[in-house]
Amino acid sequence: MELTKTKSGFSLIELLVVVGLTSILGLAISAVLLTSLTNSARIRAQSKIKAAGDYTITQIQSLIRNSREVTSCNSTTNTIVLVNQDRETTTLALSGTAIASNSAALTPANQTVSNFDLNCEPSNTNPRLINLAFDLSLTSANLRLGESPSLHFATSILVRNE
Repeated sequence: MELTKTKSGFSLIELLVVVGLTSILGLAISAVLLTSLTNSARIRAQSKIKAAGDYTITQIQSLIRNSREVTSCNSTTNTIVLVNQDRETTTLALSGTAIASNSAALTPANQTVSNFDLNCEPSNTNPRLINLAFDLSLTSANLRLGESPSLHFATSILVRNE
């Protein structure tokens, strides 16, 4: 009866191949995870900008449509002066990097307004048509390049004066 030795275990080459394949798989998974996190941050930033821009547009439309009259609409200085239902005067303009009325900013402090454009098209009869456009972006220092997109907002407002 002859005893044969059976080899158990792995050779050095087999171990190196397994370690190499595991490393490549780990790199691929981490690249996919990093891309996913970056896209998630960009989408969250776009969502915040979209919500703030929609809110700003809605507030401006409401102020203009519900005003008693538009006393001044200056396309050069991008300023509108309204008389509200309570007969108080409200001024809408670009104040620094925010769109503001004389009582409060209509855009969040962590967002920047750029390319603000206000075109007033008065005719001989009421109402006036007011075209408003602006770009909005986040101003956080924690965002990386490509995570803070700039979105464009535009609307036309038909004034309903009494």
